[in-house]
Amino acid sequence: MGDKKAITVKLQTLRHQFETLLMKEKETMQEYLARVSAIVNEMKSYGESLSGCE
Repeated sequence: MGDKKAITVKLQTLRHQFETLLMKEKETMQEYLARVSAIVNEMKSYGESLSGCE
C-alpha cells in the first residue's frame, strides 16, 4: 500500500472529500450514494475506522 506518510496524506484527502461531499444538481440518489460508498470503501482499504458514521 505504500509508506505510512503516503497513506496518511491519502486518508487526509479522502476525509476532506467525504466531509465536503454534496449531491450534484442533476445527480440521482443512487449516483450520489455510489460516490459516498466509493470514498468510504477506499478509506476503509487504507485502514480508516469509520465508527459513528455508519
